[in-house]
This record gives sequence, structure tokens and C-alpha cells, in this order.
Amino acid sequence: MEMIKKITKPVNVLYQKWHSENSLSKGVIIITLLLVIFSYLPSLVNDYVPQDQWRAFRYSTFEQPYLSRTKACMNMVVGFYIQTGRPLVWIGECIDHTFVGKISDFAFIRPFVLAIVLLTVLYMGAFIAPYVGGWSVGVITSALFVLAPGYSFIYMQGATGAPLLICLILSIASFSKLKPCVQEEKLLTAKNLLRLLVPFILFFLACTTYSIWAFIVVSLALLYFGFDKKYPLEDKFKHLILILSFYCFTTLAYYAFIKASIYLYPILTKKPLLNLGSYMFSMELSPSILFPKFIYAIKFFNEMYPFSFKLLSGSATIIVLLFALYTGLQKRTKGVFQVIIWTAITLVTSVVVLLGSVSPWFFSRFNDLALHHLIPWQIFLYVSLAALLFTLVNYFFSKSKILVTSLLLIVFLLGPAAIFQNRLTFSEAIISGFELGFLRSKLKNYINKQEYINHVLLIIQANHLRPQFIEKMLKNSVCGGGQNAVLVSATNPVSMPWVINALLRERDTFQASKEVHVSDYLHNPDEAEGKLINGNIPVLQTDGKSSFESPEKPYIINFTELTSDPLKTKIIRKGDKYIVYFYKSHSN
Repeated sequence: MEMIKKITKPVNVLYQKWHSENSLSKGVIIITLLLVIFSYLPSLVNDYVPQDQWRAFRYSTFEQPYLSRTKACMNMVVGFYIQTGRPLVWIGECIDHTFVGKISDFAFIRPFVLAIVLLTVLYMGAFIAPYVGGWSVGVITSALFVLAPGYSFIYMQGATGAPLLICLILSIASFSKLKPCVQEEKLLTAKNLLRLLVPFILFFLACTTYSIWAFIVVSLALLYFGFDKKYPLEDKFKHLILILSFYCFTTLAYYAFIKASIYLYPILTKKPLLNLGSYMFSMELSPSILFPKFIYAIKFFNEMYPFSFKLLSGSATIIVLLFALYTGLQKRTKGVFQVIIWTAITLVTSVVVLLGSVSPWFFSRFNDLALHHLIPWQIFLYVSLAALLFTLVNYFFSKSKILVTSLLLIVFLLGPAAIFQNRLTFSEAIISGFELGFLRSKLKNYINKQEYINHVLLIIQANHLRPQFIEKMLKNSVCGGGQNAVLVSATNPVSMPWVINALLRERDTFQASKEVHVSDYLHNPDEAEGKLINGNIPVLQTDGKSSFESPEKPYIINFTELTSDPLKTKIIRKGDKYIVYFYKSHSN
């Protein structure tokens, strides 16, 4: 019973907080949650599959029992995630693999993922409320955060991405538990040291899920230093050092744990380690690698847009400068010199801490910052912007400060962000549906005419990322249309056999007959020769940039037909080979 009370305590706290809010605040919160739902609504009403979720269809064309798929998933992905330093992420992916037999089954899981998003908005909003003027403003700020391009990219992955969403909640909970510990006058008492165990475990779990998202605690520490009003700057600076030291120690424990896990994995499982390239968990310490990354990160921060729509260029840097000035002004009663000194200290500290907040990328083998790497920066920027705006509004409208701040944030930031995210979510869903509809029509002929008996499948990959009508829809989106709003045949060819497998599961012809194996010959097309037997469908692929030699007669599925630059094909037999030539429709 005591354990149940502890688990449900955050929900009870939110429930009590809700009842303590006035009608105006409740109305703002409801409107904000509705805007978040509106932003992601297309993901609930359309059948679509983002790139990473196609792995759920790598099994038989027959729907296997739930437990069989769970075991198969664990056998395939656990080792991969251990080697990438994310040993808990497999849980979400295997939930997808277990409960998804057909594409339409994803629809039953996505409402639960959206519920995690809404819970994050409420919980994070309650946590940052003291910095931004109240829970309602905190909820608006958190809603901006969950509509950020990097966050939405992970949300669209469904259950596969759900552990990362939960990771954020664990990190916030860890920081909220750690803060009272470092504020104690007597830090090294046995009781206080024992209290550190809870934030340690929470942050450790967050790191083993996705370390770069877990590192939002570093940004939260900087926000505490700037916006907490209970302590003088000197004390808060000391608290900041203690917080960062604690998380540095926990990170080292996490690093040692992952290294030990990677070492023990092949010994305990008798499986070899995989060659994962840049995904491999490692720490890059070479100055020749770190210095260019350092310069790149600073330039990227200054040039990036914090939101999914265009804002003033350099807006992120402006927010950091205002944050430093706001913090320095807390010493205005001590004179101009103190203000200048503390503004400079805050500015330098902010640069160091913000770079440290993306250190899992900084010390990794990845060269470029992706949208979902920016989460620690985005939470700092959104909370800082809301807190600074609330301070400014309070100066002019002290009696209606919460209402005015809420209106400004909703009208000028959250409203546009919700519209852009709705458009992006729709585009991601509609592109996937558009591509699937095209492939279904092609496979219908392939199956009904029993072409699979005599023909291998030849996929001509799309030559543009997305259809032309989607490009026009997203032309003003600074996130480039999103990493999910793409044709899978253009960006992730390794998934195509799984796409075909998923669609064959929908066909009664294959459900009622013996099992059919869809085999990938993406990299070795010559090996497909003679494999068109015993219910085996070899899948070959080409980008259409040069003629393609097929060892068997191909049945062509041409995805360039979906783009603004379609290719025509011509097949000529030469000896025992088939040569496929490509040309533009306007060519001779």
C-alpha cells in the first residue's frame, strides 16, 4: 500500500494543485492542453508508420503470437541498445513489436503516448511555475517545449520513443529531489546523504534511457541559478556547483556501468558485439575532434531557431544575454560594479553549462547536431523567455500579470507553434499514407496476377524526400519538414522489405496460404538469382541513377512516380540477365 502511495503521489500532487488554481488559471491550462492535442491530432486519426517503427514488421508474414514477437524483439534489439548506451529503450520498441500485427494496430498505442506528453506538460509546468509566475504560465511554457521539433520527432515514434518521453519526467523528478538536498546548511549528514540516493537512481535511469535528454538537469540547474528568488546569488552559485558535481559523479557511474555491460554482454550471451559506427557508445577526448565540435555548437546555437517557425535570427543568443543581465540585476542594490561582475559571471557560466548540457553529443562519435539533441537547450530557452516576459509584464501590469503573460505567450508563440506542429504532424502522417496507398495498389497486381511466382520485386527508390504538394505545404517550416515527414523509399531503403512484409500481412491470399518470406538483397542483388522459390520474395532496390542489372525478371514498383521528377523504365533481356534502363518522361 505504501508503494502504491509513492507511485501515485505525483498524480495526487497535480490533482491537489488543480483544485488550488482559480477559474482563470484552469481555463488557460485547458486551452493549452487542447492546443497540444490539436497539434498532434493527425497522429491519432491517420494510419502511418515513421521510419523506425517499420522494424515491428521484420518478422513473418503470418502474425505470430505476442510472446513470440516479444522474445524475437528482445533477441534482436537488446544488444544494440546496450552498445549504444541506452539499455532501457528496447522496452518501448518491444511493446510496439509485441502488440502491432498490422499497421492499423499502431492507432491503439498512440493515445497512451500522447497521455505521457500531456502529463509532461502538467508536471513540468508545476515544476517551473515559481520561475514563470504560476502554474498556468508554466503549462504554456511546457507546451511550447513538447511542440519543439526534436520532441515531436520522438513523439511520432509511438511506443518506440515513449521511454525517451518518460526519461524527461525522471530527470525533472531527480532535480526536484536533489535541490532541497544541496540547500541544506549541513550537507554531509547521514540523513542528507541518504536522501541523495533517490535523485541518483532517477537520473541514472534517465541516462540509461537516453543520456542527452537526461541532461536537461544541467539546464534546470542554470534556470534555478537565474530565476530562484529564495536565495542570494552567492548561495545559488554554490548550489549550482554542487548540483553539477552530483550529476557529474552520477554520469561517471553511468559510464562505468555501460562500459561494464558492453564488456560482459558477449561473455554472458555468447553473441559478438555489433559494428555500430557512430552509434557505438564511446567517449571522444581528442582535442582535434572536440575543438571543431565546440566551434560548431556555438555557431549552431546562435543560428538555430528555438521554435518550429521563424523568429529573429540569433534569438537564442539574445535570450542568453538577457538571462545574464537579469541575473546580474539581482545585485542592483549593491551597485553597478556588482551588477557588471555578476552579469559577466552568469554569461560565462551559461555558455559553459549550456555546452555541458549537450555533452553526451559533444563526446560522442556524432558530428552533426540533430533536432532531438537540442532538448536541453530548448527547455532553457523556453523557460527563460517565459520568465523574462513575466518579469517585464509584471513591471507594467502587476494586477493582471498572469493573464497578460498567458495571452502574449499563447497568441505570439504557442498558437503559431501549435499550427505549425499540426501541419507537420499532418504531413508526416499523410506522406506515409500516400506512400502506403501507392504500394498497396502495386502489390495488389503483384499478388492477384501471381506475379510473385515469376518475378522478383525491384524497388526504384524515390528521388526526392517528399511529394511536391507536401514540399509546398512545409516551405515556411524551419525544421525542414521534419525528419519523419519523408518518403521511406527515399531515406531508409533498409526498411522496404519490412514495409512489404507489413502490407502482405493485410492480404488474405498470404494469410490463408503458407508463409511467405520477404528477403532483402539491397546490397547484393546478384545473390537473388534462383531465390524465387518456396514462397520466397527477393527484394532488390536501385536509386535509378544508372541502369540496373537484375538476375531474375523484375516486377517494378517505381516510387519516383510519387515525386515531381518521375522516371520511366525499359527492360531488356541480355542472355540470362535483365537490364533495366531509366529515363525522364520528357526524354526521347
